Amino acid sequence: MTLSHETSPAGYNAMYMGTVPRLANAGIKLVSVAQCLNADAYEVFGGFGNRDSSWYCGGSWTPSNPTPTTTTTSSTPAPTCARTYRSVQNDTCAKIENDNGLPAGSILRANPFLNCNDIWVNTPICIPPGGSTSTTTTTRTTTSTSTSTTPAPTCVRTYRSVQNDTCAKIENDNGLPAGSILRANAFLNCNDIWVNTPICIPPGGSTTTRTTTTTTTTSTSTSVGPSPTCVRTYRSVQNDTCAKIENDNGLPAGSILQANQFLNCNDIWVNTPICIPPGGTGGSTCTQTISSTLGQTCDTIGADHGVSGAQILAWNTFLNCNDIWVNTPVCVKH
Repeated sequence: MTLSHETSPAGYNAMYMGTVPRLANAGIKLVSVAQCLNADAYEVFGGFGNRDSSWYCGGSWTPSNPTPTTTTTSSTPAPTCARTYRSVQNDTCAKIENDNGLPAGSILRANPFLNCNDIWVNTPICIPPGGSTSTTTTTRTTTSTSTSTTPAPTCVRTYRSVQNDTCAKIENDNGLPAGSILRANAFLNCNDIWVNTPICIPPGGSTTTRTTTTTTTTSTSTSVGPSPTCVRTYRSVQNDTCAKIENDNGLPAGSILQANQFLNCNDIWVNTPICIPPGGTGGSTCTQTISSTLGQTCDTIGADHGVSGAQILAWNTFLNCNDIWVNTPVCVKH
């Protein structure tokens, strides 16, 4: 596969935020055309030229007078986004506009890199303001389709970005080492983060972002509302609802929505990271989660933690026991 010259910032950002990390994470080595051909790299500087007999590749040469075109390297600023949506199979611009109550053409204007009738699964799409329906914003850094690579890491919480946020600023605010935000959110452009982007905050921070007493809660985070304490982060599966997740974890009605206010309880996207708050009963709450490593199966994970492979699968029903992605959060103790 050869990538052609790219001069549109929108096209470059689409590659940077989605395609290139996905290929790299899949183990595909990305090289330049010069490297592929074992040739010297080149640079060409020059203006418009007049066609002559040297412009000849076969057939009959029929010169004509070309019309020069004007190319501008300036770009239009990224539109204001009400939220960032991750595309699913069979999405089109028209369908996304209809789902969000937007006028025809608005999705393409906000995302000029799109091919409206051939949108790749899991493409980050800016949903502009002006829709007439309520929407749900979630983070889905991986999907269960054949085009996905490694799943998202375990998150201690999900943070909503604000104006002028960068990866370095978020890492500093949360006491995280350099590079950890990008590793946990590979889709980000660290120096151009859209406002209200859901961002996974990985474990390992050294500061506390809020102070809570029995009477007051003081939040120093710039996200909307303090993040709840989570006993674990759960990845939603098909047909999940708030009520079902509450029932599975022995939680009182309303507790899942209270801990995850961005959710639409009856329309939860597959693989959404969901905070499971404390207070569950019935032994269905996970008390220890690991991140899987290369080559592990349900049986080997179970053997490492003194339970059967069948028990590991029962606690993690989303797993394919013989094909577990590296860095998958796996519950190993209840």
